[in-house]
Amino acid sequence: MWKNKKVVLVTAVAVAVLISGVVAGVTLAQSGSGNGNGNGNETQANTRYQELLTKVATIYQQNTGVALNVQQLETAFAQAQQQMQSEAIQTWLQNLVTQGKITQTQANQFLQWWQSRPNIPSLQLPRGGGMMWGGGNHGGWGDD
Repeated sequence: MWKNKKVVLVTAVAVAVLISGVVAGVTLAQSGSGNGNGNGNETQANTRYQELLTKVATIYQQNTGVALNVQQLETAFAQAQQQMQSEAIQTWLQNLVTQGKITQTQANQFLQWWQSRPNIPSLQLPRGGGMMWGGGNHGGWGDD
């Protein structure tokens, strides 16, 4: 009988900790890191990104003796990201065509639309999420 009470107590504590963590996470996400403008996370992410590029340039210079221009490095990263995203979109569309979920004409139309859209950073692949444009199956184009 004591074992059952222990299991119930441990389970109750675990659930309470889990709920507290979820509530705290939601609160932080909604507050935008507490600065009141809702853009705190984005600003912080941009600052961290700039710090990363600066550190990469510094380490590269220390290791090779060649200085990197941080602005050029940032441009190269953006170009590489854009190329990888384009390749990912084309692979994703080709997989949908291969699976028979869309036609090649539909894939071409989507690709044409995607390439002609305004350059708005918040636009993501329809499957959205993940570090590399849609790592998970979160619903979207071609899902049953």
